[in-house]
Amino acid sequence: MSRDVSYPGKFSRWMAVLVCWGATALFASAQAQTYTESGDAGQTLATAQTVPGGVTTINGTLNAAGDVDLYKLTFSTAASVTFHATSASDPNLILFDSAGHGLWGDDDAGGGPNGLDSQITWTVAPGTYYLAYGNNNIEGVDSASNVFCGNDTGNCSGNTTSVLDHFDSDDSSTGPYTITLSVATAGPAAGANVQAVPTVGEWAMLGLMALLAASALGRIPRRQR
Repeated sequence: MSRDVSYPGKFSRWMAVLVCWGATALFASAQAQTYTESGDAGQTLATAQTVPGGVTTINGTLNAAGDVDLYKLTFSTAASVTFHATSASDPNLILFDSAGHGLWGDDDAGGGPNGLDSQITWTVAPGTYYLAYGNNNIEGVDSASNVFCGNDTGNCSGNTTSVLDHFDSDDSSTGPYTITLSVATAGPAAGANVQAVPTVGEWAMLGLMALLAASALGRIPRRQR
């Protein structure tokens, strides 16, 4: 006579451990993703490089004198976002809305070892924004050659007429730079840091790993005499 006896096998337990480790690593990678500039980011809305969702660090390089790199970012929820730029030179940032209107320009608000880091904190609404990086004295210029938002301007969101056409920069320095994005939820929890949210594909993979772990930890029937 025989009967079924169930037990968690050693293989199953090891499988569960490996699946959980993989899920943890995947989630950690989703929490802090880095985007590296591909070639040379453009200087117009049409040629700006698109930064994928979930990115918290942008690494780029100014390749020539007067170079300015423009990035396109899309936010799915309202949030208070801080953009902080560092480099061996004098980093500058300018933030634009989806239409190319200037919002804020900054030179040295980020402090840093030499007091030259650039930093902008802005409460974004769901939608698209453009972030420009350059070294020392960059200015957004419209199609009529009007300078409407520069690194020393501060709040330039009052000008809803001028739209970014190109940049002016008189700096000759080149080299690598880093922009970090720190996100805090808008509203009552504005002070709470929020990490990057996994993409749909990453959530699907996490779900699959959870199912595999549950299956591996399940009871496996074994016939015993």
